[in-house]
Amino acid sequence: MRFTGHLEHGFYVQNELTLHPEVLAHYYGSASHEAGSVPYTDLPSLIAEEQAPQFLHKAAKVPKHINPFDHEDLEDVFKQALNEVQRLNHMPFELGVREEEWGDEGYPEIEIIPSRRNKELVVELPHFVWYPWAVYWCQALEVLGHTLNLVD
Repeated sequence: MRFTGHLEHGFYVQNELTLHPEVLAHYYGSASHEAGSVPYTDLPSLIAEEQAPQFLHKAAKVPKHINPFDHEDLEDVFKQALNEVQRLNHMPFELGVREEEWGDEGYPEIEIIPSRRNKELVVELPHFVWYPWAVYWCQALEVLGHTLNLVD
């Protein structure tokens, strides 16, 4: 019976080696806190201080935003012309938004963007999401070019 119990449940070996409680607390941790420990209210600042080297890096340079229009009147002309182009549903030439410019495959549904270390980022471009924005951007680009040519 004793042998069967050892097989099923194992047996306890008396370990003659004893460790000092501080050694055990150092390697296994301890649930008790010392009286001089840091108060709980300071925990957010401790976490922020510990994580600061990970997040406080040199800021990236942001390109300057420059308004292409010298006068508000010219900007108003641009906005009115863009509204008129959109109302007429004009499709710009040579900017890749016309169906005849797409080729046999049609509007591209996937764009592959190369990145570091031979990895590629595949971006899905559903027609109903991106196409209206592409048309709007191309219309604005064409109107902007014509508006700025009026000044020159």
